[in-house]
Amino acid sequence: MRFLRFTLIGILLVILITIISPLAQASFEEDYQTYLKTYDDYRGTYDNYIITRNQYLSFGTLNSKTEALNAVKKFLNTRDDVLLLYIGLLRQKNTDILFRQLLDEEHDFLVTHQQKIPPIAALDDAVRLSSDVEDRHIELQLVSRKVLGTVLTNKVEALKLQWVILQQDALTIVQTLRSQGKNTEVLERWLLDAKNKESVAEQKILQIRTQIAKLKSTTHDQLSDEFNKIQFSIFEANQYMHESINFLLEFAESVKYGNY
Repeated sequence: MRFLRFTLIGILLVILITIISPLAQASFEEDYQTYLKTYDDYRGTYDNYIITRNQYLSFGTLNSKTEALNAVKKFLNTRDDVLLLYIGLLRQKNTDILFRQLLDEEHDFLVTHQQKIPPIAALDDAVRLSSDVEDRHIELQLVSRKVLGTVLTNKVEALKLQWVILQQDALTIVQTLRSQGKNTEVLERWLLDAKNKESVAEQKILQIRTQIAKLKSTTHDQLSDEFNKIQFSIFEANQYMHESINFLLEFAESVKYGNY
């Protein structure tokens, strides 16, 4: 019976908290705090299970067996609680129909699995029931990373849409000034620099979409390594978009003070 690894979950959910609207953030953060508390409980129930199991293996008494069985039931129930809360957080942020279906399937599986815990009467049965979740864990981690990667990439694309509006306004200003016979070379250079940065960001976004699509069920460490690469690409795309917008801000400052 394994303690399932959630090494990136906390970090990834913190990222999600920073990219949602203020109204939605309050509700999401409350659910996230519930998740964190339950995760701490999960760690505690696992530690207690290990202690009681070792005592049972050492002494083999009926009392130690009962304590170990109660501990493992509590551990399995709390682990399912953690996974259900995590899936709930992902569902709040997910907009993809396929991912929604996969998350719903995992949710329904865990609800059914949790109902099987109270009747457990033997430690061997607990081990077998635990393996049902463990066997699916890597698949859940795969879906979760695809959801998170998509959510973060969509945020960068939303920034890109804002950039398009700003760029269109800037082009209109340049055309107006040019029709008035004014020199717009400096302004056009700002726009060119902005466009170059935006183009690199667009290439990064396409690369990220491909990386997400190619994510596969491997080991936990390999999946984490691949997702770290995706996170870095998202960071780069976001950085390029911000740099592009900064060029448009320089454009606006130049127009405002007539420095062109």
